[in-house]
Amino acid sequence: GFCLNRLVFLCSVIMSGAQLRVSDVCTPYKLPVGPQDNPTGHIALKMWMNKTEHKRETTPTLVLVHPYGKMGGSGAFMEQMAFYFVSAGYSACSFDQRGIGNSSGSSTYTCHAEVDDTVLVTDWVLNNFADNVYLLGSSAGSVVAGSAVPRVPRVQGYIGIGYTWGWLASILFGRHYDAILNSKVPKLFIMGTADGFTAMSTFNKYWSKMAEPKAKQLVEGIGHFELETPAYDQKIVEWVDAFIRKHKPEGGAGGAAPVKSSL
Repeated sequence: GFCLNRLVFLCSVIMSGAQLRVSDVCTPYKLPVGPQDNPTGHIALKMWMNKTEHKRETTPTLVLVHPYGKMGGSGAFMEQMAFYFVSAGYSACSFDQRGIGNSSGSSTYTCHAEVDDTVLVTDWVLNNFADNVYLLGSSAGSVVAGSAVPRVPRVQGYIGIGYTWGWLASILFGRHYDAILNSKVPKLFIMGTADGFTAMSTFNKYWSKMAEPKAKQLVEGIGHFELETPAYDQKIVEWVDAFIRKHKPEGGAGGAAPVKSSL
């Protein structure tokens, strides 16, 4: 399960003698929600960066949006991927959506409030750490991230992993779809061809409606939950790196170093 995979990941980092350690590149924060003088709650987040290499103007920085909180998703699901991004020369931000993990409040079924959380976190990252920011979401988190894109005009691009386009998911999330379908930012969709939530025929239907620029990475024979496992994190970082290098804004940069396969 996820907990075992995460334990193996943390042990491998410790035992590998890697140049980067989690404690060196990860800093926790609590972001107030509501009026500054009278916050109504907070969002727990972590910034992942190599402080000696991070450059605000150019280092690509990814805001990572976790899977559906109602099904156990949390910021912890994105932490291995965040570390791999740092090892590849990127920076990242993982966070717990409202009512999940260390964040206050209550999670929602349709995730409209979670979009507000994502916008808040992304604006905070843009205002405090990075100019070159991308939104990346996994599973229902890809729906949340896609819905946030038009509300944060400074975002440079979007990556959706296992986007939930299917009929059953659309009952909860259908009102979010138009935001990313109509967005003109560069978009990458990473999908398993055996995704149980989104059949390839359904994906292709939405793909044909989607505005350019867009790209897709289909993973043959892989299901929805399999693509979410830490086993695919490093490969996802490689695909995202290629996508960002291709679509980087003028004056921006891709990752500063190749993905380290030893981690």
